[in-house]
Amino acid sequence: MPHQFITDETFREIFRKANVANMTAQQVEDFIRQNKYHWNHMISLDVKYNEGKEKGLQEGIAIGQEKGMSIGREEGLALGREKEKLSTAKKLKARGTDIALIHDVTGLPIKTIEKL
Repeated sequence: MPHQFITDETFREIFRKANVANMTAQQVEDFIRQNKYHWNHMISLDVKYNEGKEKGLQEGIAIGQEKGMSIGREEGLALGREKEKLSTAKKLKARGTDIALIHDVTGLPIKTIEKL
């Protein structure tokens, strides 16, 4: 049985029947010629399916990576803004600025400012 057909149950069954029937060489040639289109079509479909599946997987990975990088950038920027607010609040508090004013300027909770 040709190697490329071994994994397809339909082809295995066809070749089992062909072997059981003990066909002559001419009958085997006729059998192959009659089924060649179907086999080629099945192989073509399998190849195209696998190509499409791989392409979809690669596109999904690319989209996921881009989305992850975008989320990471946003989280990094938000963390940086928060650190900057804390730094500003700490400096203002060290200079004796009123806590309510620091709260208004930075938007930080008063309890957070008091702990600085």
